Amino acid sequence: VRRQGKLILDLDSHLVDVAVDWGRRGLVEGFTLLGRTRGSVREWGETVMQGGRELKEAHFEGNGLELDVSESGCLGQGFTEMERLVAALKKDIIVTSLCLARCQLDDICTNMLAGALMRNRTVRELVLCENEISDEGAEALAAALDQNPALQRLDLAENQIGPRGAAQLADGLRRNQ
Repeated sequence: VRRQGKLILDLDSHLVDVAVDWGRRGLVEGFTLLGRTRGSVREWGETVMQGGRELKEAHFEGNGLELDVSESGCLGQGFTEMERLVAALKKDIIVTSLCLARCQLDDICTNMLAGALMRNRTVRELVLCENEISDEGAEALAAALDQNPALQRLDLAENQIGPRGAAQLADGLRRNQ
């Protein structure tokens, strides 16, 4: 978020607000926010700058936003920041892709995320690769898949999910369709 002639983020996204706050507090070095538009970059930039230099969700023409807060170690250390993320996920209607790779997420964190996903109907893609998720976390995510048909892509590569957890996820994916 910048002011005085600079670009201002006004996306009405609870998840982006949490990521910005983490940056302000030094909990993350940065995050990636990606959006898509149908026009050229030049046209898009001119539209944003002419509109008061405020970047809004409407500038992405309904294509959704991707938020990547990978390597956010603050999520795996205590539950305060995880609780903030989960509360934001429950309410967010802007972010369609959330990447939490290499965030030291364990089964407890994954259970919390799964509970939030049961209420969120916007996130279509969730990346949780290279965390510490085992069969217990996979079971929670499978239950979330049962309740959330919006979630279409789930990346769990490089976790500790065994055959039991994989079978539960496969069942959840079948029921998700």
